Amino acid sequence: MTVPTSKALSDLYSISFVDRGKPFSVDWNFIILPGTHRIDVASLNPASDHSPPGANPKGVLFVGSVTVEEGMTLVHLYIDETGGVYKRVRTVAGVWLPWDGLASKNHTHSASDLPSTTTQARGVTILDTSVTSDAKDRASTPSATKQAYDRANEAYSLADQAFTQAVDLKNKIVGAINGKFGGASPDMNSDQIAAVITNASVKRFARGSFNGQSAGAPNYSSGATMSLSVNNMGFSPSRIFVRFKLKDNGNVLYLECFSTASVPQSDGTWALYGRFNNYISMYNLTKQPCGFTATVETSNIREYAGGSPIAYIEAHEWFAYE
Repeated sequence: MTVPTSKALSDLYSISFVDRGKPFSVDWNFIILPGTHRIDVASLNPASDHSPPGANPKGVLFVGSVTVEEGMTLVHLYIDETGGVYKRVRTVAGVWLPWDGLASKNHTHSASDLPSTTTQARGVTILDTSVTSDAKDRASTPSATKQAYDRANEAYSLADQAFTQAVDLKNKIVGAINGKFGGASPDMNSDQIAAVITNASVKRFARGSFNGQSAGAPNYSSGATMSLSVNNMGFSPSRIFVRFKLKDNGNVLYLECFSTASVPQSDGTWALYGRFNNYISMYNLTKQPCGFTATVETSNIREYAGGSPIAYIEAHEWFAYE
């Protein structure tokens, strides 16, 4: 259905009508002459003049007739100057049916008359500002769309930043691998890089402390002997370094050094000498499944004549290499 414009109504209202003026009766039930009639009154009273309820008192009434087998049927179509459109029919029995407001300015529908929209059918929808709802019968407002857009932009920015950082980290890892033993490339995926590291020919390393473990000589003319043992490593070492202190029973320090032992033994002894040829020697390095054992011995305390000090050996930090 179309609604006439204001100009169309003005043009229609100003033309010469069939009756060259207003209808002869104020009671619309008696306006039955087919044609176009100008309505121009101060007010309408549907209860007494049977005009359309809610219609403007100025407008154009179109009267049409249709002849059927039983008699003649009349049709009233009224268009007021505000754009309201009303229609009614008089039956062959002479009874006027109620007016139907086709496009009244006061035309309304109750909520129950309006269908709700679905994903398959048109209808009335509710605007929603939520960005977390999963409803299928609501429409997002521009503010909700903007909020979702801003969050998507933020997520994209963070993802792009994370990707850049990941690429930078990967390149640094590849560079570190190649700086040690080679074989890595920036084109490799994470599993391939992990395989390069796993398969690399590297020596394992461990460290710990004997916490001052000590042993003393039986007399002033003998050196001290001590056995060392480590059994909590993840590999069997082939070379160890241990920090020792050689003292006497008066707590005088004669020698402090790192002594080493290896497998196989290169010359049978690894002795380190201090003043007056006081020495510490570590040997008999034996590999174990998760550690090692070794023996350390010292010279007797060699000092100026006139004393008889007893030798004591202390073991501290150790370093082991596969």
